[in-house]
Amino acid sequence: MKPLILIADAAKNRAEEVAAVLSERGYGVVIAEHGVEALERALRDGPKLVIAPHGLPLVDAPRLAEIVGSNPRTRDVRFLFLGEADASSRVDLGIGDEQIPATLRPDDIAEAACELLERQDRIADFAAITGKGERGCGSLAELSLADLIQLLHAGRKSGVLEVDTDHTVFGPVDGAIWVRNGEIIDARTGSAEREKALFRMLSWKTGDFSFGPGSPDHASPLSHVRHVSRIEVPTRALLAEGLRQLQEWNRLATRLPTPDASIRLAVAVDDLPAAVHPLTREVLAQLQIHPQVADVVDHCSYPDYQVLRTLHTLEERGLIALARTHSPAVANPTTGVFSPPQARRLLEWAREAQGRPREVANVRLIVSASSPTAVADFANLLRPIPGVSLSAEMERGEIGEDDLLVLGTVRVDDRLSIELVHVPSIERFAPFWARAAHDSLGVLFLLSGAVGEAVERLAPMSQTVRSLPRARVFHAALLAKGDRLSPDELRENLELFDEASLFLLPLEAAKVPGTLVAKMFARLVP
Repeated sequence: MKPLILIADAAKNRAEEVAAVLSERGYGVVIAEHGVEALERALRDGPKLVIAPHGLPLVDAPRLAEIVGSNPRTRDVRFLFLGEADASSRVDLGIGDEQIPATLRPDDIAEAACELLERQDRIADFAAITGKGERGCGSLAELSLADLIQLLHAGRKSGVLEVDTDHTVFGPVDGAIWVRNGEIIDARTGSAEREKALFRMLSWKTGDFSFGPGSPDHASPLSHVRHVSRIEVPTRALLAEGLRQLQEWNRLATRLPTPDASIRLAVAVDDLPAAVHPLTREVLAQLQIHPQVADVVDHCSYPDYQVLRTLHTLEERGLIALARTHSPAVANPTTGVFSPPQARRLLEWAREAQGRPREVANVRLIVSASSPTAVADFANLLRPIPGVSLSAEMERGEIGEDDLLVLGTVRVDDRLSIELVHVPSIERFAPFWARAAHDSLGVLFLLSGAVGEAVERLAPMSQTVRSLPRARVFHAALLAKGDRLSPDELRENLELFDEASLFLLPLEAAKVPGTLVAKMFARLVP
């Protein structure tokens, strides 16, 4: 029998819709409208999972989780938090807890709950194996390194956690973490040691792990070091700081130097400031030896993110010069724009659309532009997005208004990608419009310049596509510096449109966080 789930949410419609989806999947579900009722039900019914927004009335979700976790009967209850906590609220995620946007659709929230419970089962299996003193192994895609560390900390385990991956931004692809009584005493990957090594490994999202319980004083096969404690920071604080830096790194990825960028001093050595932070002093010393960002980052003793931020600051102040590449230094390069629930739903849609074949082919998103410059502008928006791969023609900006070709792909997961197919909107391609749109994920029209004129140029193709059964049509307005579109102007020119099918994308690089375009793709999921 599937476990019980408690939904604590004052938004009655959302709670009922999520409950309906979970009930269809065989879960028992109870609903509470505020924190006090949720606490009573949690203590009485013992759910396996609580779904609650941070702003839950009477007793907010973080406080509810704290109370439930302190009770011996309910300390294993997991929480799925909806939305972001306010600045004054501190949220300590437990082992396997998760926080997702409150704006997700009920289906996505339910899917995230199912994923969390499945992950919790894997955590329980790992705990049972290591509890018997046996070696536990698994995949980072199924059980994150952060969850593993929390689990070892909670169980006061001792031993060596070995990790390897085939996707890294810097350096080697294997590492080890030494744990004594649940506390991390050292970490190493390649030449990186201690906190630097641990924080780097926290960015690894794919690969394998193996934990051998026992005395951590015996060296790992990855190192000949006999261990005394070389990390003095408590594990909880260490993990919180590592995850904070990882989040900041990914948030600022488009601004930070890329690993393969070349680097040089832009001023004479004598003109460098004398009184600087030790981190800055070490970075300046390393860049006089190493001509590439990756080498500077790897040879500095400070964590990777801190070194990249320092390089970024030095460049802003004109002290160094960087020859950048197009690809941002994303800490987690395997993370795409789709959440696991969205990826699963898109895969199911592709299977249905393709007649449920054994091997699913990539799906198509048709892209048509009101002008050739719109395609080039769109390419600049796509480059920083994790999981996006542009075609050679797209990279070179050589897409003409009469070119019918693949612009690039957007990775969904290991099984599926979205092909961006450019279909010209000029009249001689009219016989191809309906065939291209048939069974595609949708048609995305790129609007450049004056909205009215852009819509008019695309009108023949738009009308053809809209006449198809189950047509999915989207518009992305590419806004140059100073452009402002009023709601009245949009309604006047984009009739039949609603918020879900219209995207406003500013072209100024400094004002386009990767999440803006990433959210656009996520909203294309059926």
